[in-house]
Formats: sequence, C-alpha cells, structure tokens
Amino acid sequence: GVSQQGVTLPNAADIVYVPDQPNFTFEQGVTVAAWVKVNKLGGVQSLFRKRDSTTSALALVLNGKQVQFVIDRKGTAPVSVAWKGIKEGVFTHVAARYDGATLRLYIDGKLAAEKNAPGTIVGGEGPLLIGNDGFRRRFNGVLDNVWFASSAASDDAITGLTCLPR
Repeated sequence: GVSQQGVTLPNAADIVYVPDQPNFTFEQGVTVAAWVKVNKLGGVQSLFRKRDSTTSALALVLNGKQVQFVIDRKGTAPVSVAWKGIKEGVFTHVAARYDGATLRLYIDGKLAAEKNAPGTIVGGEGPLLIGNDGFRRRFNGVLDNVWFASSAASDDAITGLTCLPR
C-alpha cells in the first residue's frame, strides 16, 4: 500500500469488517477516507459501507469510472455525490464527509464535489464493511489507511489524512 499497510481482497467472498458498535451513530455526521489504488474499473465496487438491514446507511463506492458517496437519510430519499476521474494503477486519496447539511467528496485532499442535502443518516444496525459487501461488490485493488469517524471532520483534518510518514 501507499504506507506499506495496504490490503487486497483477492477472492470474491473476502471482506474486512468491523462489528457494529453503540457509538456508530451519525447525529454528528460522518467522515470516511482511504488511499485506494484501483486495479480494474467497472461495475460497483465497495470501498466502505455501513450496513442497515437490507440496504446501507452510507456507502463510498466505485461506480463505473467514478467515485460515489451515498447516504440514506431518515424520512427522505437517499442522496449521493460523485466525481469522475479515478484512474487505474494510481494511489488516490478519497474522502467523504456529511455534516447534516452538505455531502462532500474530496480527492487527494481537495473538494471535488458537493451537494446540499439536509437531514440525518439512518442509524444502521449492521457492521462497517471495507473492500466488499454481502452482494460481493468487491473492490479490485489496494486499500490503505482506511479512516472512519462518526462526526464530520474539518477540511484541515481531511487534508491531513493525505500526509504520509516518510
């Protein structure tokens, strides 16, 4: 990986997950981030997902040739924001943030897309899924320095996640 801590999931059923925790709530928003190196683009590939029954409370995915961040809000329709331009074979830092008002997607520490969407993300009673999900939408590449916070990180914090120790 980019910091020599990367993970690949070579088999269709491989998955990294974190069991649900009481503090995985989203009243304060959410931030997810990771260094990703795509081997092959195409289809839907899960980078990070928080399950909620048969759907997801939130998901950061590759969808075709774009990075997409999707949230499911209480009492209203899900909403997403996307950025086209991800390339195969290159490490790219991807971060997504929701603060209860605006969905934001960052590429290499810079704001790449945003959408106003007031609301609260549904709680989701399932685990955090990294690199794959129950429908085998496996990420074909390397994930490194995956980061999750049950709050909306600042722009400076997101920029700081792109820094690597040397």
